[in-house]
Amino acid sequence: PELEKDGKRLIDLVLTTDELIRLIKAAGIDFKNLPDSEPDDPLGDYTGAGVIFGVTGGVTEAVIRRVLDDASPDTLKTIAECGVRGLEGIKAFTVTAGDLTLKIAAPPLVTIPSFQELLLSETDAERVVEEARTYSVEQENLAKSESAKILADAGAYKLRVVKEVAADASYFDEIYAQYSKNKKATLVSLFSDTLAEAIAPVQDKFIVDVKGGGQSVLWLKVNQEPLQQRAASAPAGAGGGPAKEE
Repeated sequence: PELEKDGKRLIDLVLTTDELIRLIKAAGIDFKNLPDSEPDDPLGDYTGAGVIFGVTGGVTEAVIRRVLDDASPDTLKTIAECGVRGLEGIKAFTVTAGDLTLKIAAPPLVTIPSFQELLLSETDAERVVEEARTYSVEQENLAKSESAKILADAGAYKLRVVKEVAADASYFDEIYAQYSKNKKATLVSLFSDTLAEAIAPVQDKFIVDVKGGGQSVLWLKVNQEPLQQRAASAPAGAGGGPAKEE
C-alpha cells in the first residue's frame, strides 16, 4: 500500500540483484577481462539552458532559446539582455533573431499562483460542462426509452380492453337474442349460471328445506363424495363389515 498513490501503483517492475547477476552471466560479460575506459560523468551531459533554470526568468529564457533555435553567441546575448530575467513586475519584451520576432509577457512571481488557479478553474469548468452535457444525453436517452415503454404498454392495454369489450358485446348480443326468443328460459339459465359461479369456491354444498312445518329439517348434500373415496377415508370396522381382529 505504501507504494501506491490514489489506487495506482508507483512501481511496475523490480529487477533484483540475483536477476541482474543472471542477466550478466547470460550476456557473457566478463568484468575481469573488460578493457579499461573512462567512467561516466556522474552529473551527465547538460546544456547552458539547464544552468539558467535556477535564475528568475531562466525557464522562460530557455524556452526562447529553444523556439529561436539559434545558439550563436550574439543571439544568446540578445536573449539574456531582453529583460526576461529579474524580479520586476509584469515583464513585456520583444526578442528578434533573424526574421523571427517574439513578443513575450511574463507575470510577476507573486501572481503565478493566481494564474494557476485561474487555469485550474477553467479546466474544472470545462470538465463540469462536459459532465453536464453527458448527463443531459443520458437523461434524454432514458426519457426516450421510458416514453417508448409507456407507449407500448398503453397500446397493449388498449388492445386488451378493446378485445374484452368486444367479447362482452358479443356475449350480450347472444343473450339478448335468446331472451327475445324465450324470456323465462333465458332468465333461469342466467340465474343458474350465476348461482353456480357464486358457490363454486365453497367446498360442501347443501340444499335445506326451510319452509317445512315439521320438527325435522332435510339436509341434502349436493356434492356427494364417490363411494370409493368414502370407503377409503372411513375408519376400519365402520359401515361395511366387521373390524379386523388384532
